Amino acid sequence: MIKGLFETHIDVENLERSIDFYQHVMGLKLCYYEEARRIAFFWVGADKSAMLGLWEKPKDQVCTRRFAFRCTVEDVLNNSIGFLQKHNLKPYNFLKSDDLKPMVFAWMPAVAIYFEK
Repeated sequence: MIKGLFETHIDVENLERSIDFYQHVMGLKLCYYEEARRIAFFWVGADKSAMLGLWEKPKDQVCTRRFAFRCTVEDVLNNSIGFLQKHNLKPYNFLKSDDLKPMVFAWMPAVAIYFEK
């Protein structure tokens, strides 16, 4: 019955700043915005294949959420660190060590790098 993950939602403190980040830094396409409800939705990948929803909440109601974007192995290995640093994002590996190399998770399989603002 389940074929994949269609959408995920995250709470954000500032909707305009978050829209700017996901649109202009991460390159996602804004597909829906509702000022009155303080929500925005982005297509992730091809239109109508997956969606990320942003819901503005007061700062004390926003908690850290984690999700992963699908990228090519080549981009993760060769371009991700520079891309993140260029946009003033702090990359780190799963262990949060000083080694900024993407980590391989053989059981998934996946290669990953993480970041924070």
